[in-house]
Amino acid sequence: MQMLRKPLCLHAGGALVTLDQVREATTPEATATWLPLPHSQLIDTTRKSLANVGLKIVAEQHALAKEGNRYFGLFGVTSESAEPKDYGWVVGMRNSHDQTFRASLVAGSNVFVCDNLAFNGEVNIGHKHTNRLLDKLPGLVTGAIHKLTDCWFSLDKQIAAYKDFEIKSVEADHLCVQAMDLGIIGCTALPKVLKAWRKPEHEAFEPRTAWSLFNAFTGVLRDGNVAELPRRTERLHGMVDAWTGLVSSKKHS
Repeated sequence: MQMLRKPLCLHAGGALVTLDQVREATTPEATATWLPLPHSQLIDTTRKSLANVGLKIVAEQHALAKEGNRYFGLFGVTSESAEPKDYGWVVGMRNSHDQTFRASLVAGSNVFVCDNLAFNGEVNIGHKHTNRLLDKLPGLVTGAIHKLTDCWFSLDKQIAAYKDFEIKSVEADHLCVQAMDLGIIGCTALPKVLKAWRKPEHEAFEPRTAWSLFNAFTGVLRDGNVAELPRRTERLHGMVDAWTGLVSSKKHS
């Protein structure tokens, strides 16, 4: 089993770990109204559900934060019918034992040339960690994966459109400011995004397109808090979709 090529590191005390270390993470005692879901059970159920719908796992990675109370993991997946691309599909898994966020799966992409990650859809698994969650988990995860499949097909269309859409320098500057307004990046990240756009490290991002600008953003976001990456990159997709006309939006001047 391959690992995704660049290590994911959660900030605030979290780090890349092995699957065995995830299994060793302590699950808190249940209460009358809350049954915490073991991180490993989410991983194992997702693995089985992916196989059941014909998706093959080709890479995986796991990270823990806050003394093991927060988990974020990735499965790189493919299908027999998938055409060769310069990016791959990923499933992101999130879970918490301190009730900071619900167990969920997120659909995303991993760009091979640089290992940039981005997500375009999230499905929560149950509203609460109740005593019936464990019984329902296989069905909930399978249903979530079917929804993620729709996100991946949407993603393929998004990326194809980004590659065909030319971006002028003044438009790139405008989008960088808009990204700060939307909470996608902070002001300290702005110079890094502009540098990555103006002097790309990879030949694949030399064309002045929305895809190159998108990867300038995700290259910077990759070095931040991975647990926040789904929220930020989903907003990034929304912003770029509006600019390229993939979703209805007001005319940009």
